[in-house]
Amino acid sequence: EHQKARDMLMGQLREKDAYLDQLATELRERGEHLEQAMQQISSLSAGITERDQGLQLWNEQWQAMSAEMGNLQTAISQRDAALASVQAELKQQREAALQARTKSKDEIVCDMQDEVLKLQEELDVARARAEELQQENRGVAHQLQHEQNQKDVYRKLVEER
Repeated sequence: EHQKARDMLMGQLREKDAYLDQLATELRERGEHLEQAMQQISSLSAGITERDQGLQLWNEQWQAMSAEMGNLQTAISQRDAALASVQAELKQQREAALQARTKSKDEIVCDMQDEVLKLQEELDVARARAEELQQENRGVAHQLQHEQNQKDVYRKLVEER
């Protein structure tokens, strides 16, 4: 009976030993799985860290690009303002040139009118002088006629004597 009890206990011990071996094997497998999972987590963590660094770098580049875009927008606005100023100045210059051309035409017309007035004055002076000369000629002709008449009268007198 002692032997039976001992065999029975030994069987139970073997079963428990086999069960513990199975548990140890499962535990080792789980440990290996856990180690693999830890390696995967570590690898994922490294990837996440790498991506975070990449995102941070991208974010910094984006901020730099945004700042550059802001600078470019400011430069474009300044260029647009300068362009508008130049266009306004060119418009003023065109208007001034047009006025200068208009003034030149008006001045030419005025000069021509002044020239016409001067010529009319000269013509009036010439007409007046021509009138004077005609009157002088009439006077001279009249005087000549008078002298001729006197000469004729004098000749008649001389002939009569």
